[in-house]
Amino acid sequence: MTSYLLIESGSDREAGDPAGLRELAAGLSRRGHDVVLFLLQNAVLIGPAGPPVDELLRSGVQIWVDELSLAARAPGAASGPDGVRIAGMPELVRRLMTPGVRPVWH
Repeated sequence: MTSYLLIESGSDREAGDPAGLRELAAGLSRRGHDVVLFLLQNAVLIGPAGPPVDELLRSGVQIWVDELSLAARAPGAASGPDGVRIAGMPELVRRLMTPGVRPVWH
């Protein structure tokens, strides 16, 4: 089993393919890998609940949402559904520095 840290900074309304990264996260998790999807900047705009988040949680992906990005872009959204963790840069850096974790920044 490999551990992955997938970092998304864009929303579905921007260029790039955030939905593709979410599909990758779900696929890796279904194959038995440990996957954390860290949402920051505009990626927090996918919403605290709904189809993309629900599907990821069901597939076993851990979802972490950057607390500062959430406060700036979605004031009042202090928490998400069960399974979504509000995290800060210290948690992101610890995960990045964990031996064996493969980061992908999108």
